Amino acid sequence: MYTNYDRHYGEAPETDWGPGADLKSTNVTSKILDYEQPDFVVFTGDQLTAENMFPNASEYVHMLLQPLLQRNLRLGCKVKVSLVSFIM
Repeated sequence: MYTNYDRHYGEAPETDWGPGADLKSTNVTSKILDYEQPDFVVFTGDQLTAENMFPNASEYVHMLLQPLLQRNLRLGCKVKVSLVSFIM
């Protein structure tokens, strides 16, 4: 199992560093998944920056989940105090 937390996709989209940080986060997640080879990934914390979600929320969700989808991994997310899991 791998825990992915506080990626903050979508932060400062009007700058160079914001989109660059999103790309780096995706690349780091990909490398970790290749190295660790987990069968389940848990998301906790702030994965997206809420202030910048409109109109690109689905784009940021795709960036976040792309490494998992490419590897056909199951995932779960922490919602308040319960763990909600679903199979991709």
